[in-house]
Amino acid sequence: MALNISAWLRLARVEHAFIAAFAVVSAQALVTRRFDATFLYPALAPFLVTVASFIANDYFDFASDKALKRKDRPLVSGEISRKTAFYAAAALYVLALAAAAPLPKTAFLIILVYAALSLAYNAVLKRLPLVGNAFIASSMAVSFLYGNLVISQTLNYYVLLFCAVSFSAGLGREFLITLRDVAGDKKIRARTLPMLLGAKRTVIFANALIYFAVMLSLFPLVEKTIFLPYAVLVLAADALFIAVVLKTSFEQGRETLRFARNASLLALIIGTLAFASLALA
Repeated sequence: MALNISAWLRLARVEHAFIAAFAVVSAQALVTRRFDATFLYPALAPFLVTVASFIANDYFDFASDKALKRKDRPLVSGEISRKTAFYAAAALYVLALAAAAPLPKTAFLIILVYAALSLAYNAVLKRLPLVGNAFIASSMAVSFLYGNLVISQTLNYYVLLFCAVSFSAGLGREFLITLRDVAGDKKIRARTLPMLLGAKRTVIFANALIYFAVMLSLFPLVEKTIFLPYAVLVLAADALFIAVVLKTSFEQGRETLRFARNASLLALIIGTLAFASLALA
C-alpha cells in the first residue's frame, strides 16, 4: 500500500509542530542574539512530541469522530488504520525523548513532562473544563521557555513576556474553538467551558484573554527604542486577533468560528515571527 502523505500530514497537523519548533529556534536566537543552524536540533524534540500528540489525539477520539461522521479525520475515513497510528505515535514519543536526552536536564524534563501530559490530555484532561484548554495553551508558551533553557538557565525578559502572550492568546483561542466542538465533546462526556458558562460568556472570557495578550505584546513598543520589524509584525498579528474578537463578539456561527480558528493560528505564526525579529534588535 502506498504511503498517503496527505493523510499523514492531516493526521499530524504538522503546521502546529512547525510553529512550536520555530518558537524554540526563536527563543535560542533571542538569548544569543544570533541565528545559527545548531538551533535546529533542540527544536526536533518539541516537533516530534507535537506530531505524536496530534496522532494520539485522533487515536483516542476515534469513537466520537466516527459517531460525528468526521470523514476529514484520516482514521475515520480509513486512510490510516488505528493500529498504524498507535505505533507511529509511540515511535515518535520515543524518538522525541531520545532527541532530548543529550540536552540540558531542564530541557529534557520539559519534553518528558509534556510527552506524559499530552497522553494524559488525550486520555483524560480534555474532558475537564479549563484544564485541557490550559494544557494546550501552555504547550505553545513552553516552547519559548524550553528554547531559553537549552541555551541558558537564566530566563530572558522577552522570553517570559512571550510565554505570557502566547499562553493568554492560546487560551482564548482554545475557548473559542471549543464552541465548535460542543456536540462532539458531549459524546465523549467532556465538560467544556461553553457547557458550563454558555456560548456568550465563553466568548467574553476568551476575548478578554486575547485582548490581554494584545496589550502584553505592545510592551516592547513602549520602550525607548522601537524596532521597526517587530512593530510591523506584532501590529499585523494584533490586527488579526482583534478581527477575531470583533467577529466572534457579534455571532458564533460555524463559519465565524472557522475564521477565528484560522485567523488566530495565522496571528500566532506572525506573532512568533515578531518575537524572532527581536533577536536582531
